[in-house]
Amino acid sequence: MDLLRLLSSDPTRWASAVSVLDDSLKCQLGTWLVSEWIEGRLEPRLLSEPMDGKLRTALRRELAATVTALGVDEVHVEWGGVQVDDATAARWCWIMPWILCEQDEDLFLMADHLVTPLLDEVRADCPKRSYAVGIVAHHVRDQAHAALGRGPDDARSKLRELARFIAPARAAGAEELAAYLERLERYAHPQKVTEADAGARVMDLWRCHAPPHVALERRGDEWRACLDAHAGTERWIVVNAKTGALHIESPARNRAKAKGRHKAP
Repeated sequence: MDLLRLLSSDPTRWASAVSVLDDSLKCQLGTWLVSEWIEGRLEPRLLSEPMDGKLRTALRRELAATVTALGVDEVHVEWGGVQVDDATAARWCWIMPWILCEQDEDLFLMADHLVTPLLDEVRADCPKRSYAVGIVAHHVRDQAHAALGRGPDDARSKLRELARFIAPARAAGAEELAAYLERLERYAHPQKVTEADAGARVMDLWRCHAPPHVALERRGDEWRACLDAHAGTERWIVVNAKTGALHIESPARNRAKAKGRHKAP
């Protein structure tokens, strides 16, 4: 049976049309719609000009409303190790029941090439708007934090690179994300840093979520905040007070490297 024939050819009438269906048919139709959507087969069937952004967004909005009206709960798609492409990420934004995996779903969507596609759908007010913005923010923070571990030069380079996402974030109305990206871009420029400035940088560059309060220590020309105080994994975020340069220092790792260099052949 072609389930699409059960609906009007006009997607704007879908949500009202499904109200007359019995529960069994609603379930069957809802599952089929979501499946077709996940596989990317629905839009080509309904859009003669798939590149028309306004028509595509209108269809996605009607699809989301119809799936809600059909009462579809969750559809788990175990994505495995396959990389999510731009088109898949964009479709994912519109179907609330579509879950890529039960745990750590966001990890499949945390990639530089997916930031703009996700923000484009946020701009269109997709149902997963808040979730998508959160995923992008988490990805940006993780990327910035990871760069600190590669040294001040890599950190500055990455913070400048992430600035390309400011405009898409602003266009999407994700003001907090745009402001965060603007702060990161400022940190890439050499400048003198006060204790308050250093504290702001540490909070913005903490991995995942910063604690409510971070204690700073001043050692020479550096402001330092301890990320992990355990002897084997000790790590510090270090901010140069004269230049604003940022990096992560690991005394335990440095000692291990020094020991390896001085080990007799």
